[in-house]
Amino acid sequence: MGAMSAMTVAMKAAAIILAGGQSSRMGTNKAFLPVGHQSIIAAIIEELRPIVDEIIVVTNDPASYRHLDVQITTDIIPGQGPLSGIHAGLTLSPHFYNLITACDLPFIHRGLAQKLLAMAPGYDGVVPRQGKYLQPLFAVYTKNCLAALEQCLLHDMRKMTDFCRQVPLRYVDECEIGDCGDLEKIFYNVNTPADLRRARELAEKELQSPIPVISIVGTSNSGKTTLVEKLLPELKKRGYRVATLKHSAHDYDVDHPGKDSWRHAQAGADVVVIASPSKITMIEKVQQEPSLDEILSRIQNVDIIITEGFKRGNKPKIEVFRSCVCQELLCPADELIAIASDIPWDIGVPCLSLDDAVGLAELIEARFLAKKSR
Repeated sequence: MGAMSAMTVAMKAAAIILAGGQSSRMGTNKAFLPVGHQSIIAAIIEELRPIVDEIIVVTNDPASYRHLDVQITTDIIPGQGPLSGIHAGLTLSPHFYNLITACDLPFIHRGLAQKLLAMAPGYDGVVPRQGKYLQPLFAVYTKNCLAALEQCLLHDMRKMTDFCRQVPLRYVDECEIGDCGDLEKIFYNVNTPADLRRARELAEKELQSPIPVISIVGTSNSGKTTLVEKLLPELKKRGYRVATLKHSAHDYDVDHPGKDSWRHAQAGADVVVIASPSKITMIEKVQQEPSLDEILSRIQNVDIIITEGFKRGNKPKIEVFRSCVCQELLCPADELIAIASDIPWDIGVPCLSLDDAVGLAELIEARFLAKKSR
């Protein structure tokens, strides 16, 4: 049976955001430029906070960053570019493993960050390589790098390549990390007004794109609800807002006789909305069952929708197969993105064990939530 490789970070780690540049080509502080619905640095913090234990911003202007609820430090050996920032961040960090990122990457992907961290044991760092170009400012470095950094800084060696030659790093190519999403976009950095315009176009396109929908299907008693219960915490742990939609072949009632909302409906209301400080419930009478797309069009402000059932719907499906209750798969292979099963299947789609919610969350994240990049 095929298995997804785990990308979840087992070790404690910090994220260090380098925000000490002069932004001379932009003419203003790049970190606070809005892209999409928030500033670049706010997006980076939101993306990384769920997977690290500490976030550190290295800056030559600490006062501008005090509102961000992060640790702040300044260069110890100033004026020598990114190496100074990495040195200061590693010095302050309480953790051995550290993800370094520049402050001008609006589309970084936490799945890639997790994967780089998971590759770090046994090396002093992990640096992605995109084609012939290194990406050393979205990479992992350990505390072991401090001595080499200090030597470079004290001898006026300012280039990242000078430092990289001094330490045992693991370089990872696109074939190893390409499943984390569009690397061209993930490594896109904003240096000029033209870069900023392009980034905003990409962000606008993202905001307009439909919410991805995954249907969990299977025969009765195969374990669909159990799988959804396991999958939801994994997606929430990664910082996503998730909606679920359950299909029922029978009528149901969420209201109770005698309650005010029940009385509204009995008096003739076609739509009854109940609002409280923590939740909103809407009950609408319909003449016939709406289509899946009609229902989905009413769900907003989430990153992904997980449906249970709707095996005849036109959405990507994960089929739950339990050999003691199923004889054959319900869906053809071309409708499936994965199978969760207690026996192996070789039909050209990933087959994971019934309890591998982590693997399924990673698969969904890589295929459907690559920024989103969340």
